Amino acid sequence: MTVTFFESPVVSNAGAAQNLCNVTNTTLAGNDPTPGTGLWTLVSGPNTPAITTPTAYNSTVTSMVPGVYVFKWTISNGVCTPSESTVTITNYATPTTAVAGADQNLCGTLVSAGLGANTPANGTGAWSIVSGGTGTFSSAAAANATFTADAYGVYVLRWTISNGVCAASTDNVTVTYYESPTTATVGANQNVCASLVSAGLGANTPTVGTGAWSVVSGGTGTFSDNTDPDATFTADAYGTYVLRWSISNGTCTASTADVTVAFFEAITSNAGSDQNLCNASFTFLVGNTPASGSGAWSFISGPNTPTLFPPVGATAIANGLIASSTPYVFRYTVTNGVCTSTDDVTVTNFNTPTPAWAGADQSICGATPATATMAANTPVYGTGTWTQESGVAATITTPGSPTTTITGLLTGTYVFRWTIANGPCQSSSDLVQISVGSPATANAGVDQTICEGSTATMNASASGYTSLHWTTTGTGTFNNSSVLNPVYTPSLSDIANGSVILTITASSGAICPDVTDQMTITINKAPIADAGPDATICQGSTYTVSGASASYYSSILWTSTGTGVLSDETTLTPTYTPALGETGTITLTLTANPNAGCATATTSTMTITINPAATVSAGADATICETGSYTLAGSSVANAASVLWSTSGTGTFNNISALHPIYTPSAADITAGTVHSPLLLLQLLLALLSVMQWFSTSTVRLPLMPALMQPSARLQVPILSRWCCRSMHRLPLGSLRDRYVR
Repeated sequence: MTVTFFESPVVSNAGAAQNLCNVTNTTLAGNDPTPGTGLWTLVSGPNTPAITTPTAYNSTVTSMVPGVYVFKWTISNGVCTPSESTVTITNYATPTTAVAGADQNLCGTLVSAGLGANTPANGTGAWSIVSGGTGTFSSAAAANATFTADAYGVYVLRWTISNGVCAASTDNVTVTYYESPTTATVGANQNVCASLVSAGLGANTPTVGTGAWSVVSGGTGTFSDNTDPDATFTADAYGTYVLRWSISNGTCTASTADVTVAFFEAITSNAGSDQNLCNASFTFLVGNTPASGSGAWSFISGPNTPTLFPPVGATAIANGLIASSTPYVFRYTVTNGVCTSTDDVTVTNFNTPTPAWAGADQSICGATPATATMAANTPVYGTGTWTQESGVAATITTPGSPTTTITGLLTGTYVFRWTIANGPCQSSSDLVQISVGSPATANAGVDQTICEGSTATMNASASGYTSLHWTTTGTGTFNNSSVLNPVYTPSLSDIANGSVILTITASSGAICPDVTDQMTITINKAPIADAGPDATICQGSTYTVSGASASYYSSILWTSTGTGVLSDETTLTPTYTPALGETGTITLTLTANPNAGCATATTSTMTITINPAATVSAGADATICETGSYTLAGSSVANAASVLWSTSGTGTFNNISALHPIYTPSAADITAGTVHSPLLLLQLLLALLSVMQWFSTSTVRLPLMPALMQPSARLQVPILSRWCCRSMHRLPLGSLRDRYVR
């Protein structure tokens, strides 16, 4: 039989609720049913939409209409109890298009009529205030609600129809609340003489509404501003006019008030032209003679009170004037009935102007265009004015200021005039000269490094100069100290000091100070090298250089003509190790490379002579008669400084230092029957002992076996002695003698 074990189905999750706006399709968002299977079913809704893939957790749904849908997501697995959950999808209908009703204009009330909006078929409506202030609706949700404003003004109200998540539909209505206009008042009636222009009409300023003037009767004319409560009225002709002030506010009934203005023909008065005098004591006043009426002069103001004679009539003398900057004002009055005409004449009695002083001459050194600040005197009487007399055109910033700045000055000489004038009086003036110079520039160039015995050519730059001059802190010389780029030759003192500072001085003339700049010449000495004394070594030895020296170099380097190796070619004490079998003379070269500024390296050499090791042969064994002697003719040596013969017997050599001596045996030799060289074996053993002592401190090993046959070649013996010492305990002495001595 088959037993199937089903896993409990996944807990169903139909997804979050959805709010949609007038759509036909949507996507369900259930959870993945694995390992079970899922199934979407419609629980409720306004119609039966199509579920595209009922078993898919993310199936789409089509053919939807506005309304509320409930879908169930069921997850099953075999015989297990299914897991279920539902999701609600609300598909809102598009809200009805909002209509807010007609605009309203109201007077004297803060309560509107019914607002007259439409009742929504889809969605709900609500009133809100867009602008204008604050207030309350009788019912914010009622289409025909009334609105009570908190203050008079223009309100924009909005009717909004909303439905779920759909975009709301809105429409605005404007309601204007007009307050009853202010009660109009006007000023007193006017009688205007000698003018067609009234005084201010003196109406009240409305607190509510706006005012406007109009002509009721009397003719035509114009208002200075027909909305100004205190406007003036200009009549087109003399006569009596009734003028009306009306205050209106929106649709409210206007409030009005009238004022009467009578315009009378003018009587002309002419006091004559204003007068400008210079330090006078009197003057004549001449007015016009009226066709009717009479004229009279009066004093209005001035620095003192002069005498008028006669005071009545068209002509008078003003006596007792003083000079002052304060003018005199005299009035001529013509009276004709109720009309009076006046005219004033101004008499200015100027003081003699203050003597002008333009200030001290100036010299300016700086970048051009330059600016100068003037220093003229401030006039006590009169006013001053600057003008340019000569030089390239410049700009006088404030011509009337004694301390004005003058800009745009170029190199050269300028003359400016300070003139003080006062009315008709003779003016006073003074001149000032301004000299402008541009400073020179100087750059001595970059620092240089040269070698002793060399010269340095300057690489300077300068501008705006009239002359140049070079100086030195040392004792060297310039080929021409007055040119921009001379050649400098250091002195011995400069070379010994190692550096010198050169200074260039540029002069631009008398106005600007000299400018200087410096550069440094570093003088390096040529390198010196000494490889030290020559040396002689034996074949197989090394040589450590001693006695070498170098100075004034940037680096050193040893080179060799031999085939051996230098241990460190960049120090003054390298060690030369000859190649295997190398003999003869080799040359070591020390090269000292120069410091900056010097181009040539210096070299020095020393020689190492490597002498070859000595070799010796005593010749072949021989047999002689007891009565004879033996000439050692078969012996030979090489690379030997001296030779020495010895015997194991008691015979004698005719010359133990000769290469081929004659040996004469003794009686003991004859009795013994043979003679050999036991002294040579003793010499070998003594040599071995001395070499062992030397080898304890030496690191040089030269494995040259034939050296045991060379009594005088002590440097080769130590190397073989080490081998011998390792072997002697195995070799009988006779064997050692036979093998190496013979």
